[in-house]
Amino acid sequence: MKEHIEKEYKVLLNQEQFDVLIELLRPEPAFCQMNRYFDTAERYLQKHGGALRIREKNGQFLFTLKVRKNADTLLEYEGPVNRCDASAFEQADIQELLHAHGVCQPLQQIAELTTWRAMHITDHAEICLDINQYQGHTDYEIEYEYTQPHDGRTCFQSILDHVHITYETNCASKIARAMAVSGGAADDRSAE
Repeated sequence: MKEHIEKEYKVLLNQEQFDVLIELLRPEPAFCQMNRYFDTAERYLQKHGGALRIREKNGQFLFTLKVRKNADTLLEYEGPVNRCDASAFEQADIQELLHAHGVCQPLQQIAELTTWRAMHITDHAEICLDINQYQGHTDYEIEYEYTQPHDGRTCFQSILDHVHITYETNCASKIARAMAVSGGAADDRSAE
């Protein structure tokens, strides 16, 4: 199981702003990924600012557990799994990890979201321009994820200046937005 710190900034865009940033950044061609989110019936992870998903991309499945450290930093655990449903969490290493983070109840799928992601890679960050679709809803988002230490907030703001947005705080996570549209109550601090 791979473990790393994820630090990112993200904001929602309208379609016009999204199109301007696509033109400005000229990212690689977009690819599709399906995110299936899981939690306990009592929403243990959500209540603790975390998230659990299986991402399907190119016929492969990636398990990700995110545990919140602070407002813009997550501890992230990832590893391949063979399935995209809750039975994937029966693997011994995943069970051990979940129990270490207090997840001891059965897990169930709580939301699903499809992302068309176009990425622009710099020396210090991955910039993702996402079109997200869930429950008949579409939104547009830019994420600025650190790959090396630097003043990412200033770099991110310089990109947002092109579409007249001032970064103040991260937008609600994908899981929170998908849950809100599907009628589930999700804490905006939930990781994706």
